Formats: sequence, C-alpha cells, structure tokens
Amino acid sequence: MTRIVLAFLVFAALSCPVSAQETEMPAEAEKWYNNGVELFKLGYFGEAIEAFNKAIEIKPDYAEAWCNKGVALGGLERYEEAIEAYNKAIEINPDFAEAWFGKAIIYSIKGNREEALKNLSKAIKLDPKLKQLAKENPAFNPLRDDEEFKKIVE
Repeated sequence: MTRIVLAFLVFAALSCPVSAQETEMPAEAEKWYNNGVELFKLGYFGEAIEAFNKAIEIKPDYAEAWCNKGVALGGLERYEEAIEAYNKAIEINPDFAEAWFGKAIIYSIKGNREEALKNLSKAIKLDPKLKQLAKENPAFNPLRDDEEFKKIVE
C-alpha cells in the first residue's frame, strides 16, 4: 500500500461527517452518501465517487458528499479533481474543517508546502482536534521538520 493511499485511509477514519446543521436531507441523497462512505472504507474508491456523485445530483449543496468525493479522488491520486471537490465543499460551507484538512493533505502530497500549511492552519483553527490527526497522518511526513508545521500542530 502506498504512502498516499495510507494517508487517505487515515483521513477516512475521520471522514467528512454530516453537519449537525443539516436540515431537510432527501433520503435518497443520504442513502447514496452512506453507500459512498461504505464503498470507500472497503477500498472501492471509484465506486465511492459514483455514489457521492449520485448524492450530489440529488442535493447539489451536499457539502459532506463533495468532501468525501475529494477524499476518494485523492485515494485514486486524482489530485486536481480532489482539490476541486474540496473547494466546492468549502464554497457551500466555509467552516468545513475536514474539507480544509483534505486540501492540506493533497497539497502536502503534491509537495506544495505553502498551500499545505495554509489549508492545515485554517482546518485546525476551525477544529483544534485535527492537530492530532495532522501529527499522525503520513501525508504530512515531508513537513514534520518544518518550523511552521510544528507551530500549527502544537
């Protein structure tokens, strides 16, 4: 298993949780979303993306489906598409910490230190519990010795 896929599996343990603010969720969208989460956990990233797309078709402003689509796309190393999915989730919900965190993972894997740190910082400001996940996620290994990374996760 590559370091990249491992990084996304570690992130998947967190997944992109359904917001407590969510109201009037169409049952069919929720069903497709839940199917996508389960398919991802089983390692069926392509099928998970299809399920998230079905949820998004039904409910285009389903931020959690966009976020998890980003996680699955990242697992397939389709990084630009993953960033687009995370950006859509953030456009819908600017305070969506897990989407910011997912973008940080992608940028770290791609070697874009500045964007990785900027997105990680935003994610942790929104949800300080993500500090521990950042410390453990292998996607951030290239940044471990970086002084700014250390400040963000301390």
